[in-house]
Amino acid sequence: MNKKVISKQYSLKKRDIIRGLIMAILTPALLIIQQSVEAGSFTFDWHQVAMASVAGGLAYLLKNFLEPSKTIEKL
Repeated sequence: MNKKVISKQYSLKKRDIIRGLIMAILTPALLIIQQSVEAGSFTFDWHQVAMASVAGGLAYLLKNFLEPSKTIEKL
């Protein structure tokens, strides 16, 4: 059997960065839209959006950075 490492621990790939940016944009936007609708108004606090975006993106990248190595086995 051949083993191939597809993701090493303590490393980030280009794909991780792109997905982190997508998560940083979509997650806070959806959360703040939901909160605005529940409150009955449709106003945004852009500082809150920016802080949530940074926190979400960094959390996602940190998760990928600390995730154990992944290997696949070929028969």
